[in-house]
Amino acid sequence: AQDLFAEGRLDDARQATTAAIRAASRLLQRLASPGLQEGEEDLPSGGDQVPPADEVENTLGVLHSNRSLLLLRQIEAGDQGALQHGAEVAWGLVAKDAGKALAIDRTNFKASFRRARALFETGDLEGALEDASRVVEHYARNSPTPNPEAAALREKIVEAIRQERQKW
Repeated sequence: AQDLFAEGRLDDARQATTAAIRAASRLLQRLASPGLQEGEEDLPSGGDQVPPADEVENTLGVLHSNRSLLLLRQIEAGDQGALQHGAEVAWGLVAKDAGKALAIDRTNFKASFRRARALFETGDLEGALEDASRVVEHYARNSPTPNPEAAALREKIVEAIRQERQKW
């Protein structure tokens, strides 16, 4: 998927990432309940090392975060395949993947930023503000340079909330 991304083949990279998510999810389920189901192959043994469940879960979080980035980039590029069901649905998928990544690792601030952007695009301004503020605050505490994209997004969200409240 990384090579496909580097080549600019975002849809192919997203499909490869989706396949990896499915495989990691199946492996995680198998690790949680190791008994074989009908038609399933056994987990590798011998020289093939099976990673611990927490490692597979962390990888799954990274994969969801990566897929949220790929779809975000496709939306920004106006990719018709990514937008075939509408922009709101596509942004909803970005938010869903970023949320899954955050459920596994709350410190994934890239996923927080992507979810904030997706929530903003779908009109969930309060949720977007919460995520964007977490990112801005994280960089203010832990980095010598702030995250200008997160700060700009937070300002856009605050302005949208201000305008929304003026309607009432």
